[in-house]
Amino acid sequence: MPALFIGRFQPFHLGHLDAINQIREDEVIIGVGSAQYQRTNNNPYSFEERNMMIEKALETIEKKITIIPIPDIHDSAQWVTHVQNLVPYFDVVYTGNPLVKELFEEKNIAVAPILITKQISGSQIRADKAQHSDAWKALVPDSLHTIIDQIHV
Repeated sequence: MPALFIGRFQPFHLGHLDAINQIREDEVIIGVGSAQYQRTNNNPYSFEERNMMIEKALETIEKKITIIPIPDIHDSAQWVTHVQNLVPYFDVVYTGNPLVKELFEEKNIAVAPILITKQISGSQIRADKAQHSDAWKALVPDSLHTIIDQIHV
């Protein structure tokens, strides 16, 4: 029974890792939102860079992981259909995002909650990086330190 988990992963952090560990299914489709954006303040990393981060962070996870880019369409009414057209079949969406929950439930798609147990913000990580602070390193998997350091955003 495949599950879907969507995020921007700008960058992938310990909160995302915790969320994926909460998913009970053995097969997880990871939808990388805002896939067409890169090198902006809110979306500094390209899809390819985020894909690399996710693969590295999850290389020891014993789940089948499929990573799919999901470009933004800026249309909430059509967004779920857009996602369904891009990703393989899934039975349930895992999310901690109230809007994502609402949009999928409106289409009668099963939604399972992600408990936000780690209060980590990609915005804080990006701000730390911009200020040349190493504080961000405590917020991402150790396996990503070198990758994130090598990407110049």
